[in-house]
Amino acid sequence: MDIKPIEILIEDSPLLTQLASFLDRDDLLADIENIRQEKLKMSNLFNRNLIEELYKYHYGFSLRLIKKDAYLQSIKSLSENYKNVSEIPLSPDMPITIAMSETNKLLHKYNKNLGYLMAVIYAILCGKVKNGDYTSNTHTLFLTPEIIKGVLFEPPFSYVTLVISPESTPDEVQEAFKKAYSTYFYDKRIPFKLLRSDRLRSIAHDTMSNISNIRKWYWMNHKSNPEWVGYRKIEKTTGFPLQTIRSGISAYKKLLRQYI
Repeated sequence: MDIKPIEILIEDSPLLTQLASFLDRDDLLADIENIRQEKLKMSNLFNRNLIEELYKYHYGFSLRLIKKDAYLQSIKSLSENYKNVSEIPLSPDMPITIAMSETNKLLHKYNKNLGYLMAVIYAILCGKVKNGDYTSNTHTLFLTPEIIKGVLFEPPFSYVTLVISPESTPDEVQEAFKKAYSTYFYDKRIPFKLLRSDRLRSIAHDTMSNISNIRKWYWMNHKSNPEWVGYRKIEKTTGFPLQTIRSGISAYKKLLRQYI
């Protein structure tokens, strides 16, 4: 079998190394060639621009971002502009659908994560991988309430999920977290600000041991407590300094008010 290498147009050296060490495997290249010949019946590689357009419309249609009529019209226009598209690829045997299905099988076979998905799809269909097809094994996903709705619950704010894989390194995870924090949470999200230890240290020197005490004082002094206890009695009962009790309860009330 005549196996040709995949053209990899990625400038970042670490990413290039990770991807090339996978796409240059003889057994993977043999599998890719088999998919082209047996599953896709390809006589030639597809035009890269065509596949990018096909994927854009297919993805939009799948997520209901594009209505069926508009989708069909767009695909029809593509089929007129590119000679290697002989029919409107709406059926399950369209090139993108087959490539996606076969790529998922390859990722499972070679124990690779979904970060490789688009790179392998383009490798199969076009023989060419570009910047952006493969970014990293470690990345973030921005999840809005609309996306999460119906899965578990409808949250009042968006989440950022940190996606890691067996190939992720500690440095990559740390860098992805820093990027997510600075991009999504800097002075924007109260919950993340509350996770900072300096805010809790303002309540007491030893956060882990004293936060339990502060909650206890707070509820002893809470107006709903039928056995309400004043600051001085808390001081006498617990042995903590009066000022520590006052400042602890005050700071804790401030923390609670930030959620209102």
